[in-house]
Amino acid sequence: MQFSEFGDPSGQLVVYFHGVPGSIEECAVFDESAKQNRLRFVCFDRFSLEKNLHGNDYYQAIADAIKEQAGGKLFDVVGFSIGCHVALKVSVLVVEQVRQMHLVSAAAPLQGADYLNDMAGKVVFKLAIHYPMVFTALSFWQSLLCRVSPRVLFAMIFGSAKGKDKQLAEDPEFKMLIDQILQHSYSKNLKGYKRDVGEYVQPWQGVLTRCEAQTTLWHGTEDNWSPVEMSEQLRQALPNCAEVHTIEAASHYSCLMQSSDGICRALLSRS
Repeated sequence: MQFSEFGDPSGQLVVYFHGVPGSIEECAVFDESAKQNRLRFVCFDRFSLEKNLHGNDYYQAIADAIKEQAGGKLFDVVGFSIGCHVALKVSVLVVEQVRQMHLVSAAAPLQGADYLNDMAGKVVFKLAIHYPMVFTALSFWQSLLCRVSPRVLFAMIFGSAKGKDKQLAEDPEFKMLIDQILQHSYSKNLKGYKRDVGEYVQPWQGVLTRCEAQTTLWHGTEDNWSPVEMSEQLRQALPNCAEVHTIEAASHYSCLMQSSDGICRALLSRS
């Protein structure tokens, strides 16, 4: 499986799980802080995995790729948004090597509480749960829109932005990053994107009690992609949740941007 690297090539290994939509370029947010704190961030291109891999086979393939990179040594995990769901499931398969986890804007199981109506992606998730064929049609439409009018797709996705995500949505560098993410998800790896959404909306609360790594949560108070209440559900369910950092006025991506330095410092201090 292909991957990208950021930070210090000789530093402590940190495996990053990008969001959904997402891409390996997302991990660049950590590059400068990772260099300063002697950390090597690796982000795997899981969307490009064989399309027929689902369920346990999918997570095991990711775990095997990580083990190959880790070479028997301990490593840390950072997950973002729905990528936290994948990170948690994979962590159970490599539990003996995961030192600590940091989950940013984490998307908790939808079955844990009535979150859907407060989520910006509620239409996508409801279709994926109840009308998968319509979800597939919507995904293909988004893919077409991404190819012919990416600015319109960006405007649709960030039209409901809250908190500091509103300011981010006006930043040219952030727009370039999101354009890469959308192209990777909708134009190049649509089946991988659909797989992650389909896996996420299934019941998976039972996995949480088996995630033994020391875990820290980072969440924006204005997040309307993954409501901040999700961090409370995860705090209660995860057996070794050490801390919950709530960032005032931050939303989804702004939480990722604002937490990157703190995460890298925490990883170094506990190494």
